[in-house]
Amino acid sequence: MPAKKDNDYFEMFVSLAKYPVQASEKLLSVLKNFKIENIQKNLDEIHLIERAADDEKHHLVAKLAKEFISPFDREDIMHIADTIDDVTDALDDILLRIYMYRLTSIRSDALPFAETVHACCKKMLVVIAEFKNYHKSDKLHSGIIEMNQLEEM
Repeated sequence: MPAKKDNDYFEMFVSLAKYPVQASEKLLSVLKNFKIENIQKNLDEIHLIERAADDEKHHLVAKLAKEFISPFDREDIMHIADTIDDVTDALDDILLRIYMYRLTSIRSDALPFAETVHACCKKMLVVIAEFKNYHKSDKLHSGIIEMNQLEEM
């Protein structure tokens, strides 16, 4: 009988981290080409990304619930998954607020902010992809520093 393979939470984190990148790309696109008549369509599209992210997180949680022994603390796994999902949720909330407050135009300083958010999401994906090699990775530390520098912009 072949040995049971452990769930690869690092790969699941990478899969989950792709959703904030997609959501930030969508937000950036909406803000660059803002047209109030397209807001409902754009809101529906970012909701699809957010729902897919939730499904991915639920998949991770279901695997964690079935696993007798996890490779590291369950609380840490849940915290990482929740934090990544919170980013996607926050990006979804931005478009929801644009819709709710019936904004008809976007301030000029919103675009550079959205570009920074998108850069942070892409860097987060790179860092999370490198997380699996945290014992011997040179890129992980430098990626975290780069992400922090982006956040401080």
